[in-house]
Amino acid sequence: QFVSAQKRGDNQSALRLLETIFLREPTTSNVIALAAQQQSDGNVSSAIAQLHGWLEDHANDVKAREKLAEIYGSNNQVREVVYQYREILKLDPEHVMALNNLAWYLLEDNPRQALDLADKANRVSPDSGSILDTLAMAQMKNNNLIEARRSIDRALILAPENLEILFHEAQLRAAEGDTSGAIDALNSLISEHTNFSKRAEAESILKRLK
Repeated sequence: QFVSAQKRGDNQSALRLLETIFLREPTTSNVIALAAQQQSDGNVSSAIAQLHGWLEDHANDVKAREKLAEIYGSNNQVREVVYQYREILKLDPEHVMALNNLAWYLLEDNPRQALDLADKANRVSPDSGSILDTLAMAQMKNNNLIEARRSIDRALILAPENLEILFHEAQLRAAEGDTSGAIDALNSLISEHTNFSKRAEAESILKRLK
């Protein structure tokens, strides 16, 4: 019935059905599904409250904390995201997603810790383009440009079509002093990928470099 309601676009019925399912079977997967539906309906505060209520009685539920961190992230509540990922790492010190994402959120405020976290994530999962990308940005923030170049090149081998990695490679070129190369890379991104999510930021950097 829930799937049918979803297909019809009847979000209210879908939400009521998920609430019923959760009351009958209060499990991690069901509370996450309920929170995800609330989030999809635009009721972020209810989704957050739902997961917080669950975590009051299930503090060690890593999956629920992952979902809560994701919702906070989509709402740009950085401090809350950081807190959830730190809690996850207390429960699972090698949780690769928490290591990588926490490193990303700390790039500006604590680049040294971001580098430590990204390096550990890379040791846990050494063949991930996205993790190598985070590591490269952390290395760049710490002025380790040679290491950053090695990491970003490896990331591009693993994920050559990833626009985020291509964007960060252009930023690294600028940090390396290769202004013309950075300009060419950014021009290519902007002209060839009109739906690039970081387009405005890329245009701002391009303007500054020119």
